[in-house]
Amino acid sequence: MQKYIKKIAFYTVALGLVFTLSCINGEETEERTFDDELAELDSMLQKLIDSGYDIDTTSGVYYIEKEKGEGPFPQPGDTCFIDYLGYFADGTLFDRSEDYHTNGIWKFLYGQPDMIPGLKSGIGRMNEGAKIEMIIPSNLAYGKQGTANIPPFTTLIYLSKMHELNPVDD
Repeated sequence: MQKYIKKIAFYTVALGLVFTLSCINGEETEERTFDDELAELDSMLQKLIDSGYDIDTTSGVYYIEKEKGEGPFPQPGDTCFIDYLGYFADGTLFDRSEDYHTNGIWKFLYGQPDMIPGLKSGIGRMNEGAKIEMIIPSNLAYGKQGTANIPPFTTLIYLSKMHELNPVDD
């Protein structure tokens, strides 16, 4: 029994020491600001333009068309089938359809209220077969609050392809 008490005491002291040292010696991280995001976004867009990409914008979201699609664009209530990869500006992958959806295809009704405004805007520019890259500033995503895995004031980049679009009237 005494052996276990010593082990518990040792781990308690060790954890306390690690915690204390991390607080004392840890670098203080500056909170990200909207101005930080704007500078990063401006730099990223300029690099893309300098590399020859044609960037379009509507409603504050930036688009690079990778493949043209055909047919109508989604309207509220239409069923969309897309795959996607979500990245931060530094190239870190934070989300992908294959992790959550059957065959990697996200099936949803266009215009659902829980979709971030920038994603709704970007998908609204996709018809069947279209593949686009959407650059979504935080004010059209998760803003200053961020989420559990998305820091505040973070631009999101989605590479998405519309595999199928079923209008509500069909």
